[in-house]
Amino acid sequence: MKAFTPNGIMNTEADKNPTGGQGPTVRPAGAGHASPVEPLPAPPTDGELDRAIDPEYAAISTRAVLGLLASLAGITGLLAMPLVLLSVLGFFLGLLGLRQIRRSEGVVVGRPIALAAALLGAAVTLSITSYNGYYWLRDRAIYDEVKVQANAVTDEILAGRYEKVFMMMPEDFRRQQASGPEEFRKTIAPLFENAGKIVNRRLLSLHVVPTADTGLAVPAEVHIELERRYVDLTLVFVRNADGQWVVFGVGGAETFESMARFPPPPAPPAPPTNPDEPAKMPPSHPKAP
Repeated sequence: MKAFTPNGIMNTEADKNPTGGQGPTVRPAGAGHASPVEPLPAPPTDGELDRAIDPEYAAISTRAVLGLLASLAGITGLLAMPLVLLSVLGFFLGLLGLRQIRRSEGVVVGRPIALAAALLGAAVTLSITSYNGYYWLRDRAIYDEVKVQANAVTDEILAGRYEKVFMMMPEDFRRQQASGPEEFRKTIAPLFENAGKIVNRRLLSLHVVPTADTGLAVPAEVHIELERRYVDLTLVFVRNADGQWVVFGVGGAETFESMARFPPPPAPPAPPTNPDEPAKMPPSHPKAP
């Protein structure tokens, strides 16, 4: 039987069945040897994971990227110590990113980024903690030394030994001020005159301040409560050539609380110019009709 294909080629039954109408030849089971099955390729290792090689199926770890950004932001801990927690966060995000990449079997990449986040976070954390720890210990030692000096100077001022306090100041500073112990007494003594006995005193604050000549100055605020007045003293200390802290300046003022609580007494009336002339009464205004 003849048949035509869509291409116009005539086919016969022999063309359809090359075996001569006997049907397809079936190989019995177990006859011959089956071709060996090739094993599946091994998954890529961590070192072979690269988005540039297989960008279609690989994704960069979000934890690794966020960890690197947090570790870099942790450098701001130089300005404020609590910000160093950002680098701690970056360190842990880097470790989590490494774990995620290792378990993804090639689906997630970015191992160098995660490793950089962990290492940078650890380095920034250690560096900033050491830096701030050094200055904290230095300031604590300064506070202890200056606190003793501040109490000693305050005792001398409250005892009225103003000349001794003035002589404690550096000679160069006294020469620049062009003033002597008497001028210093006139500046400080009125704060404590007619104020009664001392009720309480306390050190309010100490601050370590760098100066222009690469030195350090420590202003100390001392609050003194007397029976009829509250005074805040400001004592400035500097380190001399021998490494000792000496008073560099003294100032003070009555507090606003004291002014409100202890108002000044009213001024006495002015005496008349002529003692024999009685005080004149103010003229009275006539009543309106």
